[in-house]
Amino acid sequence: PLYVKHEGKELLIVSSNGTVIAYTANDGKELWKIEGFSGNTIPSASVLGNQVLIGAGGMRGKEPDKGAKSNCCILISEKDGKPTHEIQWNAKAGIANYMTPLAYEGHAYFVNSVGLLYCYDLKTGKEIY
Repeated sequence: PLYVKHEGKELLIVSSNGTVIAYTANDGKELWKIEGFSGNTIPSASVLGNQVLIGAGGMRGKEPDKGAKSNCCILISEKDGKPTHEIQWNAKAGIANYMTPLAYEGHAYFVNSVGLLYCYDLKTGKEIY
């Protein structure tokens, strides 16, 4: 789980087995939940400010692109005094099979199982290389 402090509130964010869930750190109360992820059982999520990068592996079989859609950046925000979220962008091609995605100097990096590196603009999700 990730520990995130946002707007003075302490959160725990867990990415695992098809979901990303945010809890209050002091009592474990569920704040929000996003479902429909695929392959997010191995890579850990990472955080930079109010942005959370979710890594997921590729999918085999009928929906090979579903894993790529699960690699994303979630923006944590505040609504009516409570923490909330929105998916800021999805990594269209980048997969993070085993490695945690990394945010550095305005870019997000995802590395797939064969070592191919994808770089995205951290704010827009535009593929850089």
